[in-house]
Amino acid sequence: MDGKRSNGVLEENCWFGVDSLLDDLQSLVNDEETGDVVFIVGDEGVRIYAHKLILISRCSHFRKRKREFGPLLHNSNSSVTIRKPEYRSSVFLDVLNFLYTGKVCGISIVLF
Repeated sequence: MDGKRSNGVLEENCWFGVDSLLDDLQSLVNDEETGDVVFIVGDEGVRIYAHKLILISRCSHFRKRKREFGPLLHNSNSSVTIRKPEYRSSVFLDVLNFLYTGKVCGISIVLF
């Protein structure tokens, strides 16, 4: 990168492609084809797909459960199913969108 560093941090004008990166990450939210974690959410049992690596890297709760996921991280054919009947699927998807992109857009008013 050609950016100048100020106290070891790249200056803002060095961030290129962030919008497309965020779009790419958002396209992974609830992607059945690539997801390796399946959340069964709400009373209706909606299946919502996520990725172990992103959950662990972006969420302290899943980082604490890393050992649980550890052996599964090395096996691309393994998936994890987590039941969350107490959450609303629309809110759960909003939270996943935030974890994947850092964006807070259209968050459902009624939380969990």
